[in-house]
Amino acid sequence: MRSVRFLTSLSLAMLCLFTCSFAVAAETPEELYKNNKVTLLLGTGAGGGSDLGGRIIAKHWPEFGGNDMIVKNMPGGGGIVAVNYLVNSCRPDGLTMHMMMFGSSYQLPYLTKNRAAKYDASRLQYVLGAYQEPWVLVASKKFKSLEDIAKAGNITYGIMNPLEGNNFAMLPILEALQLKAKVVTGYKSQQEALLAVAKGEVDITMGPVSQVMREVNQGVLQKPFLLLERERLPLVPDIPTFFEVIDVTSEIDALYEQCRPLCMAVRMMALPEETPAEIVEYLRDVFTRMAASEAFEADARKAFLLGGNCLTGKELQDFIQTAFSVDFTAIMERLNKYSQ
Repeated sequence: MRSVRFLTSLSLAMLCLFTCSFAVAAETPEELYKNNKVTLLLGTGAGGGSDLGGRIIAKHWPEFGGNDMIVKNMPGGGGIVAVNYLVNSCRPDGLTMHMMMFGSSYQLPYLTKNRAAKYDASRLQYVLGAYQEPWVLVASKKFKSLEDIAKAGNITYGIMNPLEGNNFAMLPILEALQLKAKVVTGYKSQQEALLAVAKGEVDITMGPVSQVMREVNQGVLQKPFLLLERERLPLVPDIPTFFEVIDVTSEIDALYEQCRPLCMAVRMMALPEETPAEIVEYLRDVFTRMAASEAFEADARKAFLLGGNCLTGKELQDFIQTAFSVDFTAIMERLNKYSQ
């Protein structure tokens, strides 16, 4: 009799455990996010563009996700420290995400096989690209036109380091104009490189359009000579495109397309590879709806000239696929001649 009772009790306990486990497993992504707070890791300190952009997303998350989003700054290694933590210390349950510039956090650690990055960035789950910024060419005031630069002979251009987006953005211009240029590295920030141009310490640099136009409006820089895009931007319609002011050959056009994924200034939201597919798809839908929100866009416009300017859906997935398959070695070989 005791054996029967024991088996009956054991069976009931196992049934209860199975039922409870099924109930937990059956929680939908919508229920998950309504019932739990989310942590957004930012691979940068407080006060920068990624920090500001992340906090705008966190502000609007409750409307679309259903609960609070807590922002946690974790600077170091251009975002590598934060992604290491995300991948190796956090459960892949969709409740912890990371956002930072795509190049420094994800793409370049992968392409350069950076040993500090304890993750394969090509296998992460990307759910949003936000605050895209096209590049513009700025020059010191001794140059009055692009033609002046082309005729100048030896020129210098300033960047932080050879693996920064503005170096890759500069390459199609250097090659198209066949400039005799030498790179000057070591600037601590994009802002410092822009100020070096304003002071005449270097001749040219590439800068994100929002940041450059702030300096133009304050009289620090003159208007950019070109926008590295195929079409003009409605918000700065008087800046001509690379393709308007330069006779672009098919070879240079191909180089432009190769460099574009490397110089894309976009802040990317990612989760660990093992995050369940239904959660990833749900988040992509949530961020697509957020990106289309007038309230989100209004806040984004206060911080960024082009607003949210988000990559979502198929456009996001196509970009990710292209970004990790560029011929990085060939591009670096072409850039190396400007550092000699």
